[in-house]
Amino acid sequence: MSEALLVQEAGAAPAVAPASGARLFLRRLRAQRAASAAALVVLLLVLVALAAPLLTALAGQDPNTYHPDLVDSAAGGVPIGSFGGISGEHWLGVEPQTGRDLFARVVYGARVSLGVALVATVLQIALGLVIGLAAALGSRGVDQLLGRITDINVALPVMVIALALLAIVPESFPRPVLIALVIGGIGWSGTSKIVRAQALALKSLDFVAAARLSGRGKWSIARRELLPSLAAPVITYAAL
Repeated sequence: MSEALLVQEAGAAPAVAPASGARLFLRRLRAQRAASAAALVVLLLVLVALAAPLLTALAGQDPNTYHPDLVDSAAGGVPIGSFGGISGEHWLGVEPQTGRDLFARVVYGARVSLGVALVATVLQIALGLVIGLAAALGSRGVDQLLGRITDINVALPVMVIALALLAIVPESFPRPVLIALVIGGIGWSGTSKIVRAQALALKSLDFVAAARLSGRGKWSIARRELLPSLAAPVITYAAL
């Protein structure tokens, strides 16, 4: 009897460790082509912004150097040459009236734009995840209340609020940070709706029911079971 048990134990298949959250996220990200493409585009923009000094050094240009000899002052500062002054030295041409290199200004401007976009996106994703999961996992009253708040938030004019705050907030406060806070603080409604819809669909699946029956709390289930499945659609929406 003992020998049979030993043989059975020896022939048993080794236990497979469950995939970690990061591995599960990467696996599902690779399965979603749109999410993978969006992640690659964001990564490319980040690399261009970080490598701005290197790229401008390769081009031999500076974003703040004026080139009055490259514009026709008699014609109102129009760049000399075809297509806005595009040449081997100025890959995207030059700026009208000033003659500053457009390629250098674009790659350096990408730093500010990307910084604003990243801060605003992270903020709206964080708010959208919390509000969407709270609506999906909470009671019916909580769901209805958050739904009404989301509907009101959709109607808020982001640009009008941003312009009003730019006029009110002291100039000592960094303008890019203010714009990022306004965009991120108001633009979470789309993310919250996607998260709520996906979370409601996932709640009915077997693995979520098994986690619930094991005695785990709502936010533990949301963190370990729902978030890996929500990563791909949220990243795809955020990249838009």
